[in-house]
Amino acid sequence: MKRLLTIYKLLLLVTLLSFGEPILAFPTIQIDAPSRATINTSVSGNFTITDDFPLATIEIFYRTPSGNEIGLRSFDANSCSGQTPPIICQYNFSSPILNELGRYQIYVRAENIYYEAHTKSHPVDTTKCGNGVIDDPQEQCDKNDFGDLNCGKLGYSGGKLLCTENCFLDFSGCIRNPKSPESDDHQILNPLQYNTLGALVNGIVSVLFYISLVLCPLGIILGGFFMIGGRALGKKIIIYSLAIFAVIILLKWIISLTQDIIG
Repeated sequence: MKRLLTIYKLLLLVTLLSFGEPILAFPTIQIDAPSRATINTSVSGNFTITDDFPLATIEIFYRTPSGNEIGLRSFDANSCSGQTPPIICQYNFSSPILNELGRYQIYVRAENIYYEAHTKSHPVDTTKCGNGVIDDPQEQCDKNDFGDLNCGKLGYSGGKLLCTENCFLDFSGCIRNPKSPESDDHQILNPLQYNTLGALVNGIVSVLFYISLVLCPLGIILGGFFMIGGRALGKKIIIYSLAIFAVIILLKWIISLTQDIIG
């Protein structure tokens, strides 16, 4: 008798699972929202339920960085695109605005006719970027606020400095100096390194320096032989050799010092 009762219960369970009302299959919820927003602004967009879901109500709200749940909105099939998926609902958090710095979480909670709910969240980080004023250490610019920077001060010959939506400098509008390669760190370019005349002078002095390293000692030795032979010309050769070597050393030092100051 007990065995027959057990078999009956198993058959009843199989029948209910096969022909009864389906248990909730959690829907896929897609939230259309930005990942970043400027502080003291509002957020709006769509969220979509893409799976077959016996919809009863939908709620949307957001949790502030301090942990408060605010901005609750309720929807049903009539206020969205209907009961046939995909179900698209529009939301607008025009009030209250996002007035805290940090990470907000937008929550969409869908409940079916069996009072079973599914929740999906989306993070939104608030920032001061986008308010038109450089008021954060991480901002290089903000819309049209570049501080005192311009293309000319960053090593370009002209053009218009731009600002990205993440408040970083954009140099694509600057005009590169045709005689100078673009500097990776956007420093003022070194004329003795990149200018044609400066490079020529630097090259000539470098060649003369290495030649003098060989010829000056030879001149001193030659002058010494003439002085041993009793000729006054030997003294002049030694003096001229040392003077020429000293002048070349001085020019080399001046060019090196100029490059360190400007570059």
